[in-house]
Amino acid sequence: MSQNIDQENESTLSPAIGLPLIHQATSAAGCGITIVDCQQPDMPMIYANQTFTQITGYAVEEILGKNCRFLQAGDQDQPGLATLREAIAEGKECTVLLRNYRKDGALFWNELYLAPIYSDSEGQCSSRKLTHFIGIQNDVTARVTLTQERNDLVQRLQKVNRELNDFAYIISHDLKAPLRSIRMLSTWIKDDYKDNVDAEGQELFDLLVQNVEKAGLLIDGVLDYSRIGRHRNPAQELETNALLEEIVHLFPAPDAASISIAPNLPNLSGDPVRISQLFQNLIDNAVRYMDKPNGEITIGFMEEGSGGKTTSTHWHFYVQDNGPGIEEKYFKKIFQIFQALQVNANNGSSDHISTGIGLTIAQKIVTLYDGEIWVESIVGEGSTFHFTLRKAGEQQGDLLAQLSEGIDEFIVDG
Repeated sequence: MSQNIDQENESTLSPAIGLPLIHQATSAAGCGITIVDCQQPDMPMIYANQTFTQITGYAVEEILGKNCRFLQAGDQDQPGLATLREAIAEGKECTVLLRNYRKDGALFWNELYLAPIYSDSEGQCSSRKLTHFIGIQNDVTARVTLTQERNDLVQRLQKVNRELNDFAYIISHDLKAPLRSIRMLSTWIKDDYKDNVDAEGQELFDLLVQNVEKAGLLIDGVLDYSRIGRHRNPAQELETNALLEEIVHLFPAPDAASISIAPNLPNLSGDPVRISQLFQNLIDNAVRYMDKPNGEITIGFMEEGSGGKTTSTHWHFYVQDNGPGIEEKYFKKIFQIFQALQVNANNGSSDHISTGIGLTIAQKIVTLYDGEIWVESIVGEGSTFHFTLRKAGEQQGDLLAQLSEGIDEFIVDG
């Protein structure tokens, strides 16, 4: 049987191929190639190609006759060595990752593929015998180093993420607690001493309560902004019209403003919480700043080929209103955090509280879905907030996932 296998292997070689050509081929190989003799004591190396000498820094005469373990330089506590010894003992092939050391003492990571060579010294089928092992070596130090750096960086980012969560807890509990106390004390003082405080004093107390409420809303907004991208819900198929009907139904819109939803809006795939928050923030923005008795707010989308940005990969939605409008110089500023415009709204009243975070959150959600958001507006006539969302609904992912995937791609492609 062994003799038949040997004959089969020999039949795959062209008669023109001899040992010199095979030697030239192994010498030119881009990986290290070694052969060890299992029949001699301590399994010495009897062959090493040129690439192996380049990887290790040893000359051929310094390698031949030695067991490969000298490359570990005493570093024997390695999981790969146990796997290697087991494969040698059982005469099997294996692939292991080893810490090896060059002649100058420098560490390199060796990805070793080891395969047994059987031969029949007497030409009989029953005496098939393990005589040699061939080793294919690749220096994968760069890949291992990148993986280690990636893992270290991910661990540091995970630590930062935990610290951010702790910080968010401190803000939401420890900072809001004194704000609640200030609000209650201000209300009590105003009520208990109303007969001793004139109208101007009452207004100052009202202003104090309003600013405390705004501080609380700012804290909530910062916490919400920090959670986007770090806390994700699984993507779901969403019926956009039904989702918007629910938002509008729950929305405390004023009687003077009507909200209409275009029929047959395209369905979305994504995190229902974030998609709802996106539409709600844009609708809230339109309602808060409405300055006309007959306010109109429209939610729609631009079909492909209608002049919008709907493409084979993205949907183009918009929220339109006939409110006060925005000057062009503020088109970018309104998406920056804490940059609420000071305008009279709700038919001339300015008693609403705006934190300047709503549009910033909307922009961040759109960015998570590989989209863009912008505004078109004419002062006195109204504004239209446009945004695109990827049709597949895949979020770009949190920082840790993006970093890990990006480095993995670099390792594979690099």
